[in-house]
Parts: sequence; structure tokens; C-alpha cells
Amino acid sequence: MKKLGKQILFVTAMLCLFLFSGLCGVKGHAATGNVSVPGADLPRSVIVKGISYDIDANGDATVTDIGNIKKAVINEVEVDDITYPVTGIAANASRNNRILESVSIGSNVKKIGKNAFKNCENLKKVRIRANKKLKVGKGAFKKLGRDAVVTVKGVQGKRKDKIVKVLKKRTDAAVK
Repeated sequence: MKKLGKQILFVTAMLCLFLFSGLCGVKGHAATGNVSVPGADLPRSVIVKGISYDIDANGDATVTDIGNIKKAVINEVEVDDITYPVTGIAANASRNNRILESVSIGSNVKKIGKNAFKNCENLKKVRIRANKKLKVGKGAFKKLGRDAVVTVKGVQGKRKDKIVKVLKKRTDAAVK
């Protein structure tokens, strides 16, 4: 009798999941018991469009490697229909990348790690939509391509001046 009660409870639970899965964001198939809740499988590592990310338990993503792509846009990443903010770029994430030509860093990014883009000889355009909390590691943009330009947008006044000053120490490219 006890076993029958557990089976009824299980069937009832699966029926509820099946009926309400579209309303509460639960994905899967109730009949097979394969059900996943968005964000439940964190932390995890993923590769999206040639960029490797680590997504922590809080749902914040960090770029760990930029593969052989010409253009990188770093602000958020979508995995399994869930969008995660990219809050950091790890140290050495794109070091010695000979393919990368352009990178756009969005306002979600709070930290650019040490030597993140060092020796990216073909990197000509770096656009940073900075936020007030942006920290830039030593050598983050050293030895970029000839005529490389780092442009800072998103902040104004003293905060922009401070970020530009730090970037000038961290790169040999022109900073605007």
C-alpha cells in the first residue's frame, strides 16, 4: 500500500509539472521525468560563438578564452534560452590571439584581467562601454596591433578621466 501511495504522488507531481511547465519556466518532459529548472545546473562552462565562459552559481559569466574569431562582443551570453551577464574577462583570456581584430566590451563587465588581450597583434579596435566599477588588470591591452585604438564610452567626467588614465598605463595603443 505504501508503494502505491508513492506512485500516485509521483504521477500527480508529474501531471502538475506537465500542466504548469509553460507557466513557471520549467523545461522538459513530465512523462519521462526529464525536467530541468532554468539555472539549476550552475556552475558550468560553455562555449558560445568561439568564446569560452564560466558561469558561476550566481549566474554571472566570466570569459575564460576567446578562440579563433575576428570579432568578439562581450556583455552577456545566452545559454539554453537564459541570458547571463558577463561580469569579467579572465587573465590571459585572449593573450597571443593572432586572429582577433575587434572587441566590444559591454557595461556588464566589471573586471578585465591581467594580460587579457596582450600580444593580440591584429587587434585594432577596442570599444569599452564602461561602468563605474570597471577594473583593468596590468598589461590588459599591451602590445596590440599597430594603430590600435581603445575607445571608452558609457561614463563621463572624472570617472571617464580615471578609466582613460588607467587604460593608458595598461596599453600602448591610443586611448580615447
